[in-house]
Amino acid sequence: MKKLTNTAEMREIDRVTVEEIGIPETILMEHAGLAIVDAIRSRYPDLTNLKVSVFAGKGNNGGDGSVAARLLRNLGANPTLFLLAKRDELKGDARLNADIFVSIGGALKEITQPRHLGNFKLKFMHSTVVVDALLGTGLKSEPQGLYGDIVDLMNKYGEYKVAVDIPTGINADNGSIFGKHFVADVTACLGARKLGLCMSPAREAAGSVRFYDISIPGQVVDDSPCATWLIEDDDIRGLMPGRPADGHKGVFGHLALACGSSGMGGAAALAGMGALRIGAGLVTACLPQGLAQAFEVGCKEVMTVSLDSTEAGSIAATSADRFIEFARDKTAILIGPGL
Repeated sequence: MKKLTNTAEMREIDRVTVEEIGIPETILMEHAGLAIVDAIRSRYPDLTNLKVSVFAGKGNNGGDGSVAARLLRNLGANPTLFLLAKRDELKGDARLNADIFVSIGGALKEITQPRHLGNFKLKFMHSTVVVDALLGTGLKSEPQGLYGDIVDLMNKYGEYKVAVDIPTGINADNGSIFGKHFVADVTACLGARKLGLCMSPAREAAGSVRFYDISIPGQVVDDSPCATWLIEDDDIRGLMPGRPADGHKGVFGHLALACGSSGMGGAAALAGMGALRIGAGLVTACLPQGLAQAFEVGCKEVMTVSLDSTEAGSIAATSADRFIEFARDKTAILIGPGL
């Protein structure tokens, strides 16, 4: 199982990593930028002259975008960093990485007024890749004003859309959508898995979610008091009993089904086939008389017992004793599908 973090839990994981473990935010941000580049290269292995528009906010999410823009430029791409603030308003590592990008000759455009959207439209409307590094996990309401306008433009342009950590406009805590939101082809989930990305409708907006280690120690995540876990295939496999190499249908249990009625034979068939699919050795469906023959033709792996039926085509009460006697020595009993 994997831990799923909400906003407060992720914030505490970041705090412990930086303040108690001593890993600088600069290192985390650098690895986040590498993750964004990897998400882009999963679609475009050759970055040469690839036009990328990175839309960055004032916080650490925007700083991740600045790092990605620098790395993309170093790898031969043609990125433009659209900053939704004045550069001198940035603080800490977000400012540091924006300054570095400019220092190496990167194109940074400040968008602080609606008219700037028109000024730069030709620049980002021809971009192949659009990166959403606006707000990250802390958003608690629908993007408003200039941010809302930018979300509309990010959705309109670019053939490949990348969200940094979580798409703008998505609630990281419960997967709800505030209203206007970014629709990604891929989301680079950073550091720890976000609860909201595993829930609808957010997961439809997130596209393919790729998880990236950004140097947060695994022990910090393991020790965090997260309340939600993601169950994976391997977890389920571990719960399944072993099956001996010389095993046969007689040693894997016998399920008795009381199921079916006129017009609802499909529910009985699905239950029987599902039981066989998950490993039952034998399955017998106890059905109303009118369904048994058709059932044997359409669901060959499931055995049948024909029970008395009512005029409406359901199992008659007079069959109760017969079913109880039949089921007495069976491994498991299921009553209900299609009744």
